[in-house]
Amino acid sequence: MGKIASLFARSSFCNNSVVHPYNFGFLTLTSDYVERELEKGLVDNLEKLILELGRGFAYIGRQYPIEIAGDDYYLDMLFYHIKLRCFCVIELKTTEFKPEHAGKLNFYLAAVDRQLRHPSDNPSIGMIICRTKKVAFMLQSRKTMRTKC
Repeated sequence: MGKIASLFARSSFCNNSVVHPYNFGFLTLTSDYVERELEKGLVDNLEKLILELGRGFAYIGRQYPIEIAGDDYYLDMLFYHIKLRCFCVIELKTTEFKPEHAGKLNFYLAAVDRQLRHPSDNPSIGMIICRTKKVAFMLQSRKTMRTKC
């Protein structure tokens, strides 16, 4: 089981869990890369990305469209974890981590749970990959948050 999957399997609450570090050395980005370049690099190296994330991840798409309250939003990357039976939303940020990133991700997780999640699936999980020592920040969707989707 990969690093993320084993962490999720040990804990039903992934809120505020930090994973150190992912090795994205297979990417050939300049130091001033932008989010789209990071996303394209990860998709171009999808097999390596999935191996780094851990076993069980199935790729669904990038810039995955989702409509929320009549507005269009695009998830940077969407996966489904076969063993954990849940969707995984990945948000890419080329900046240091900011708390509003977690708010946006939780907004997306609530939408994915309402629109895509099958009743037999577990709640969706999310990860923010940003440019910090805290490379990945994970959240599990929470039913206590009220978001109209």
